[in-house]
Amino acid sequence: MDVIYLATDYLVPALLQCGGVVHLDKKIGMAKVEQFYKEKQLKLPRPFTLVRFLDCAELKVTYVRCDSGFFMMRGVDGQRAYEILRALDACFILLGRCANNLRDVGRLVRLNQEPERHWGIEEMIRFSPDDLHAWQLEAAFEGQYVQERDLRFAVGAVPQLLKDTRLVGALVHLGQSRFLVNGYMVGSYYHSHYKHERLAKSDSEMERDYFENRERYELGFLSAFKGIESLLGVTQLTKSIIPTKLAERFGCTDQSSQKYTRMHECFLGYQPQSDVVEMTVRFLNVRNAAAAHGNPTPPIELRAVRDSVFEIQHMLGRLCEMALGSEIEALLPDEAYCL
Repeated sequence: MDVIYLATDYLVPALLQCGGVVHLDKKIGMAKVEQFYKEKQLKLPRPFTLVRFLDCAELKVTYVRCDSGFFMMRGVDGQRAYEILRALDACFILLGRCANNLRDVGRLVRLNQEPERHWGIEEMIRFSPDDLHAWQLEAAFEGQYVQERDLRFAVGAVPQLLKDTRLVGALVHLGQSRFLVNGYMVGSYYHSHYKHERLAKSDSEMERDYFENRERYELGFLSAFKGIESLLGVTQLTKSIIPTKLAERFGCTDQSSQKYTRMHECFLGYQPQSDVVEMTVRFLNVRNAAAAHGNPTPPIELRAVRDSVFEIQHMLGRLCEMALGSEIEALLPDEAYCL
């Protein structure tokens, strides 16, 4: 009998073909949830397969409590299940999300059979080989909501990510960096709001911000730098190998094809136009001076300030997008929708 692995960090709502979702308060009870679907002439959500792998493993979405969807892995052992979960994490981190993996509940719940739509917490406990408690599973119903576009991206991205453990490692480090210092923002927010708010900050305000958050900024910077090292396939990046490693990773030797525009360190007085090699060298200097060795008095220009943390996160995200490539999104099967 296959062991089923259920991921507890994410929730998939019932999907509608118009692009909307159904999200009902489960406190009203399953009978009223079913009544709602009947009144709206919608089918209750059904399990559907996102990805079938060559080793016969499957990544599916399955529903319990009528319409609470979870990612489910079947046909895998524990190690493979966690590899798929990390690929899912990497996928959603690239989209700007980050799993809350500090909750006091395991990230994967084992079950002896595929769950059914009418299951509640009691059934999940009964059909698990592990010693689960109701409060742990209640926490699983508080995961991050995954939207339709996220799922379509995952269909194409997860198989590619599973082939590139270095890219997965880079994105997981990026996610940990954002967990400490979340610098993710969409372009419209940056240009319409953040840029103006940051320009209005005085030097004394930013210095105070640095002193109040120094350790968190340094750890966030260090995690993102480890992401760059993971992406380039090195355990100890040095200045002399940066151009070569970037060329190997992205298949180009011409620096002009690796142009980079600063989005955050421009507020520190740096020229907006740069390139990936120059930026990586600068980040290496900041890592060595401030983030990695506990230097109590790093030079001002090499402090791991908020702008530098946001910048390294932004560049790492762009590099990961380049590594994954474009044209990733795929269609979901018809059974994914409440037709």
